[in-house]
Amino acid sequence: MLAATCSLALLVALGTWRLFGPHDVVIPAVDLTEAQSAVRRAIESAQRAVKDDPQSGLVWGRLGMVFSAHEYSSESVACFREAQRRDRSDVRWPYLLAIALEINDPPASLMAYREAIWCGGALVLPRLRLAELWLHLGELDEAEVLLSALINTQANDARIHFRMAQLLVRRGRSEAALRHVEAAHVAAPHQRAVAELRAQIRHATRRVETEVADKQTRNESEASATGWPDPMLEEVRRLRRDGYWRASQALQLIEDGKIQQGLAELEQAASEAPTDWTLSAKLARAYLMANRLDAAERQLNRAVEQFPRVFDLFRLRGSMWLLREQWDEAVRDFQQALALKADDAASHADLGFCLQQIGDRASAKREFIDALRLNAGLDSARLQFAKLLLDLGDPNAARDVVSVLLRTNPDHTEARAILDQATANP
Repeated sequence: MLAATCSLALLVALGTWRLFGPHDVVIPAVDLTEAQSAVRRAIESAQRAVKDDPQSGLVWGRLGMVFSAHEYSSESVACFREAQRRDRSDVRWPYLLAIALEINDPPASLMAYREAIWCGGALVLPRLRLAELWLHLGELDEAEVLLSALINTQANDARIHFRMAQLLVRRGRSEAALRHVEAAHVAAPHQRAVAELRAQIRHATRRVETEVADKQTRNESEASATGWPDPMLEEVRRLRRDGYWRASQALQLIEDGKIQQGLAELEQAASEAPTDWTLSAKLARAYLMANRLDAAERQLNRAVEQFPRVFDLFRLRGSMWLLREQWDEAVRDFQQALALKADDAASHADLGFCLQQIGDRASAKREFIDALRLNAGLDSARLQFAKLLLDLGDPNAARDVVSVLLRTNPDHTEARAILDQATANP
């Protein structure tokens, strides 16, 4: 009996060593043969950190975040579970685990959110995300209990009021929902999801007099279609190393005036993915934004030579020639772009403008006609075409062309001036 007991204890000890021992830790592996070099380095570095310190919840969590950032979902789940097992005090691990499980395993996600609430203390996000999951699952009573408690302590939180408004709409309580969506709108006036729900509820409650204002609000919110702020998810996003993400971050740096930093990031991303024409195009566009036209020309020449069947590259290089007023080169590139994509209205319009500059007004006229046939709302092409018609001695046609624009925008100064000129010279 004693021997059996000792044998059992030994087996338990050995089993514990295999689970937690430094030599037998099973680290999730992924096939990185097709991964970009920066992604491969990030994942391999995080894996090495776990091998070096397999008892650390922090390094397991970091590996989970790196996997999550690059959309290796099942691997991130395994790592977050290991991180949580080794460090019960860090709210990030159950919280990020819950998010990773939401789609494929909602019951496990609910449990992980409860764990995050337990170790996160008064932190709002785990409770709010749990309420959102209950709402998604149709468990309105559970969601309402959580949201009501959150509103009592976070009265100015737009996201909480927005979720409560969604819940009340589903309960058929539009008037109560309106109060919450108005509170959300006050706190986040440029959040598109809020603006759209607000318009929907105002329409449902017959506040039709505000329809025009709501449409304007939705238009103003068009650029703010991003998700709600989340510091823990943002920490994950910052670990992304793929070229597309780095390129978008670099372009944002350039738009924010950090030109050299943004260009350096983008150059590095493009150099690490030489077979990706989209990164070459983004880098060339960034050079144009920074007014480095010579660098843009070199980049585009290399890209066009490497990818001779890509419409976007010829269009972009044509735009560069247009900026430099090198009309013949621009004509050639816009013609090549249209050979690859004949229905691109903007390329027809730009080709028409360049042909006009070199004196080929008959060809320019044909291009403007094609551009407006493909996109009647291309106002810049319509104005340029009207000017061309005046130059060709056809004021009646110019008046007809520009009148279309004035019907939708009667206060358009340039269009009005062209109309006056056409009317004065019948």
